[in-house]
Amino acid sequence: MRFLIFFLIFASCVSSQKIVDKNNLYNNPKAIQDLNVKVGNQSASINDAINVNSFGIIGDGLKDNTSLLQKIINWAGLNKKKIYFPNGIYLTNQLLIPSNTKILGQNREKTILKLVSGSDNKNLGYIHNEGVNINFSNITLDANFSNNTGKSLSALYILNDHQPASPINNINLSNVSFKGGKGTGTLTIIGYSQKISNININNCNFDSSGSNSVQLRGCKTVNVNNCKFTNWGLSNPNVSSFNFLSIVNENIILKNNVFKNTNGHQFAIECAGAEVINSSFSDNIFYGNFLGASGISGAFTNSNFSNNKHLEGSGSWRSGYEIFGNNDIIANNFIENGSITLFGKERSGDYIGSFGNGFTVTNNIVKTNSINTSSLFIAGESQQYPVKNAKIIGNTFDNSASRGSNSPTIHVGTYGGEFYADSLFFEKNIIVSSSTQSCVYIRGADTLHNLVFKSNIFKGYSGFRFLNPDKLVDIQLNNNDFSEISNESNIFTYDTATITRQFKVLGNKYKNKIISNN
Repeated sequence: MRFLIFFLIFASCVSSQKIVDKNNLYNNPKAIQDLNVKVGNQSASINDAINVNSFGIIGDGLKDNTSLLQKIINWAGLNKKKIYFPNGIYLTNQLLIPSNTKILGQNREKTILKLVSGSDNKNLGYIHNEGVNINFSNITLDANFSNNTGKSLSALYILNDHQPASPINNINLSNVSFKGGKGTGTLTIIGYSQKISNININNCNFDSSGSNSVQLRGCKTVNVNNCKFTNWGLSNPNVSSFNFLSIVNENIILKNNVFKNTNGHQFAIECAGAEVINSSFSDNIFYGNFLGASGISGAFTNSNFSNNKHLEGSGSWRSGYEIFGNNDIIANNFIENGSITLFGKERSGDYIGSFGNGFTVTNNIVKTNSINTSSLFIAGESQQYPVKNAKIIGNTFDNSASRGSNSPTIHVGTYGGEFYADSLFFEKNIIVSSSTQSCVYIRGADTLHNLVFKSNIFKGYSGFRFLNPDKLVDIQLNNNDFSEISNESNIFTYDTATITRQFKVLGNKYKNKIISNN
């Protein structure tokens, strides 16, 4: 009797194709086949796979396939079988994705799982409280935000909020296109009760997101490689593309990705209200579309930012780096029109203490041509939370094209007010000012001391400008080259006698003459 009911239902959907019903799926081994199919433009053999077309699911973009797709996914996960989707648009409501689900499409751009129109606060794919060994590949997941009323939509939403916690790990997303999220990440992964771990996101495309492209909270060991992020912030431009939010994330690697902004005004990558630790961001390219969305911001500890290119910037830190963390390395990056900001502040959340200790900034090229912007800002928010023990070595900071009356190349000890720094070491940098501004502006404060400038090259209008020099203690200016400063009287713009009492100024070069004690 059950067989007859299912047969009548499915026969009404497809008449020209052999249909395998639910009973055959469970009981007939012929329903599980070794398929010879197309994956992209290549022929492929897939062992132990289910072709959804065999169930009358034809991907016509018209029929809601939720009920039958959920049954297929549940059974395939339980029995560790693959699910194959030929090209087509498969409409569905939210699908719960169990452990061992492996979904494979024929062609990423032509095989589309799409959330039905009108869904209110739904997710296309949902992994909840338990899920291991889950794979998606060669398919588009479209949350369809333009045709849905929900304020929160994800193409894939992964959540662990159960106590006691069950594991969610070993999630592999390869050659997947994510579209149409809103109010959260088009891909959202949240580990409240236990960190979600071992996530691999390779060769994926994130496009047409109302809000964030990706949102991570409470994740560990995430690899994002060779992905492309475009068109985020379509319904809210004040969001980042890649967002770390509210819970500590660790061991995050983003490498060889491209971020190409069209609408967003926020950073490309942002850590908001949380911390990212032991992570690496390297060999990525950021195009800001001159709106400021080509930078990285937030609280990072023991993390590395290297060999990135930040292009089409707006001239602010949103087009470079705004980092408040500890023991971070910023190295070998190119910033076309932006800046680097190192900031000290109170540490919050899961940790106590402060941010701002142990930065290394080396071999970067930073340019800005904006109004009242510096290539490098360094400051702490209070005497208790200064930036300290920072090494600034071998960089080029170029403000030659900047404009405005408040645009020194390097700002130390100021960040919108009187802030603090301690034990900063500058060596072998090339520091270029505009035709009216100083290379370095230092604002003296009670905890601004132990600054060393050694073997740097200064070019432009003025070398140093000092405010409150009587508060500066243990400042050394040794073996620097000021010979390309336009006027020798502009090396220091405050009282030289006062500065000499506070400073050790030795072996610097002025207009091709070395002065041993100056």
